[in-house]
Amino acid sequence: MYALLQNQTRMITIKISGQLVKLIDFIVYELGLYGSRSEFIREAIRQHVQRILESNKELLDKLPENQSLKKLLQEI
Repeated sequence: MYALLQNQTRMITIKISGQLVKLIDFIVYELGLYGSRSEFIREAIRQHVQRILESNKELLDKLPENQSLKKLLQEI
């Protein structure tokens, strides 16, 4: 699987249950909603990160100014 990070992809290894792989494969290969497992997983991670950031906005607002963090958050 690849993770999006500052316009570069990096390979990471994850372990997920067989049932979840079957569900992902159904969505990707049977329904054709994504081009690959990696594409599906990247999108799922992006959406989850966005939900976390939106629900914890008040904590992020308290962080000191950090240009690299702001740039990274804008890229996702």
